[in-house]
Formats: sequence, structure tokens, C-alpha cells
Amino acid sequence: MKIISKILLVVYSLVFAFVSAVVIGMTFDKNLLAEIYKFLNSTVLANGLYKLVMFCIGLLLFILSLYFIVFIFRTRKEKKSVNKVTDIGEISISLVSLENIALSATKKLDGISGTKAVVLRQDKNVAITIKTHVYPDINIPALSEQIQSIVKTAVEDISGITVNSVRVFVESITESEIGKVKTEKS
Repeated sequence: MKIISKILLVVYSLVFAFVSAVVIGMTFDKNLLAEIYKFLNSTVLANGLYKLVMFCIGLLLFILSLYFIVFIFRTRKEKKSVNKVTDIGEISISLVSLENIALSATKKLDGISGTKAVVLRQDKNVAITIKTHVYPDINIPALSEQIQSIVKTAVEDISGITVNSVRVFVESITESEIGKVKTEKS
């Protein structure tokens, strides 16, 4: 929920908390509603400016009510899966499963010390971002192309889901285990 919606919801809730308190108070004092009406009629509705302010507040609360009703029915949770329809029925594959396929594919490549995968749904297809740590002395453009190719092929072959793009983000260059051993012996 966006911050503006949260603020509006808090204001809306405070107004209705006040209205609820008045309704509760009316159960203890029968004349409370009559006194509120008398105050509004003599003070607020008698003055043109106060009348305009009261109309604007009422209109704002009405619009907020409609906004929250529409917001509740319009909000859909982001699907965490991709659906594929076959002749027999529907298949749902979770985005986590697709991430695991992508990670498994990158393990076959040399020069990578660690990877993370993020899969985003794009309609019936997906876009994949691979965040990787590579060893020094690795040709990063060539390795990136290998990652893109192997991840796209693996995900499409195993899941049958079309991959729109594979983005490779090299987060860092890490020391290789062999380099660590040589440095420690020196």
C-alpha cells in the first residue's frame, strides 16, 4: 500500500473512531445527539463558511469511502507463479522453482563463486536477473553471455515457460580458493 493511501486510511479511521465514540456516548446520554445537532445547527450551519467547510469534509469522507471500496476490490496479490495452459489442463510453476532452475544452471559454469536469481513475471512469460560473484581473471562479457544462454535454455527446456530476458549483474569479483591458498603460503 502506498504511503499516501496509508495516511488517508489513518485519517479516515480517526474520523470514524470519533463517530464511534459519539455513538457509544449516545448509549449513556440520550440527549447527546440532540446537543450535537443543536451545536451544529446554531454554530456550523448558521455560518456560510463553516457550512462550506462541513460540506467539503463530508464530500472528502464520501470520496475516501469510495476510494477504499474500489481499492479493496481492485487490489490483487501479485501471483507468485506462472501459469501455462496445455491440452490437458493448466500448470502453475512457482517463481521460486524457476529461480532454482536458473541457479542450478549457473552451477555448471566455471568462474562463478556464487549466484542469486530473481524471477519476475511478465504476463505469461518471465524475466530473470542473475546476480553473481566471479573469480578474478575471468572474461566477464563472455561469462555473462554464457550465463544468459544457459539460464534461458534451462528454464525454457525444464519449465516450458518463455524467458523474455536474462539480465546478468556482476556484484563483485572474489578471490578464488586457489589464490587464497597461494597467498596464505607466501
